[in-house]
Amino acid sequence: MALIRTLLMDLNQTGDMIKTSVTVASYIIKRSDSSRSYVMLVLSELRKGSYIYREDGKLTRIISLPEKF
Repeated sequence: MALIRTLLMDLNQTGDMIKTSVTVASYIIKRSDSSRSYVMLVLSELRKGSYIYREDGKLTRIISLPEKF
């Protein structure tokens, strides 16, 4: 989870052009050794907990991210 958290924060700090051109899941999968199913599970749980917001798979906003998951 720590790597996914770091990658989410990195993506959030990139320019809007990059954020709107990649899906958050593909961004994380390409930069980590995590499986697609694990990444999707974590993103789903973060969305359910209102930690992140996505639209069409793209990161729109991060409210806050838990240190541990």
